[in-house]
Amino acid sequence: MSKPEEEQFPDFSLDQIATMQRRSSRSHDSDDDSLYAKNADDTSASFKKTASVTTKTTSTSTSSYGRRNIWSEMTQIGYMATQKDVWDDDGQHGDDNNKKSKCALMMENFRFFCRGVIFETMHRLKTICSYPYILLWTILVFLALSAVSIFLILSISDNMQKSLDLDTSFEAMQTATWFAEIFTKALIPLRSLQLAVKYSPAFRELPYKIGNYGAVGAAPSIQGPKSTNPELNDYRDVTGICDDPALIEEFQSLVEGINMNFEFEDVIFTYRMAPYGVYCLVDPTMVELGDGKVLNNIDEIGFEPIRSEDTKMKNMLQDIYYNKNKIHMFGPGDNKFMGIDGLDVMCGHLAVEIPGYNYQLDGQERSIWGYVMHFIDWSALKEKSGIYKYYKGLEYSFQLTRTDMVVNSETGETSYQVRYHQYTCINNQHW
Repeated sequence: MSKPEEEQFPDFSLDQIATMQRRSSRSHDSDDDSLYAKNADDTSASFKKTASVTTKTTSTSTSSYGRRNIWSEMTQIGYMATQKDVWDDDGQHGDDNNKKSKCALMMENFRFFCRGVIFETMHRLKTICSYPYILLWTILVFLALSAVSIFLILSISDNMQKSLDLDTSFEAMQTATWFAEIFTKALIPLRSLQLAVKYSPAFRELPYKIGNYGAVGAAPSIQGPKSTNPELNDYRDVTGICDDPALIEEFQSLVEGINMNFEFEDVIFTYRMAPYGVYCLVDPTMVELGDGKVLNNIDEIGFEPIRSEDTKMKNMLQDIYYNKNKIHMFGPGDNKFMGIDGLDVMCGHLAVEIPGYNYQLDGQERSIWGYVMHFIDWSALKEKSGIYKYYKGLEYSFQLTRTDMVVNSETGETSYQVRYHQYTCINNQHW
């Protein structure tokens, strides 16, 4: 058998390809296909078939584009109202634009914009009037979403507020616990001083040497350097008793040991002994409190507070003597202490009960040696606690309160006085 002759495809030159491309771009009504018929009938038929398909596709697309619906009408109307005719001759409009001034072009664009806005506005108003349920449903959906949103916001806000209240309550409890612990530690040195007086022979004879007020052989009453009433003798002449160098050295050594053990040098700045209620030993005698403020404790030696005109002090001392083993805290005051402004101080008082003493109180003899006391720098204690820095980091403000029971000496009625310390982290103010 002879090998079938392979199908041969015509070869076209570059000039022939260019000629076919020019003819294919002409109208489909042209019947000049001589070049295709002359060189390759099959290829010409293929081109015709392709052109027929293309024409069909184009016809289909045109038919689809010509369908009328609400979206096509809205887009066509909006576009035609705000834009120029896209089918205009670009070259002609380019020449016209070149002839127009810049101001005229801006005015023309502005007119197109205004027309578009007016058309869109009228179109939407017409739609609302024709279909009012659209506006009604829009309002209803808006109200429903707003109600749900408000409910969610209120629920979230309420939960956050409860969480914040819980956090603040926890922080307040933690702070109160810390202050209770630090106060307990700050009172231990005072109890240590009480025990030292009980078991140290150096201080046993002091009450006998000072004596009860007005008793025979007792230190005489005098007018002290701070007396405001010339007829009031609220000091005792304790010269030769409380200025004994050996006694002073013993007391200073005792205070130094207490401070070393409890590390309260920067918080407790003064210790005092008052045998039979008369200030006798003080350490240190001079205290520098910063900002040029100096506390002179020497002027307090010999002072007998229960003989003063300070009714509040008298009531406090009676409470101290009758509650022998209870520490009585006095202060903090109104930012003033012993005539010095800017001091926020708390005073701790503790009676020293030793059998064998006959201290005269309200016409009765009591086995009281006297009392001991210490001064706590309330401002330094708060700074040491880190409470300002801590709550500033949390962006919290806080208020510390203290309730004092006040007993009227004349009527015996009991009332309560509330003192508070407030701090706001917004401007770092506290008072």
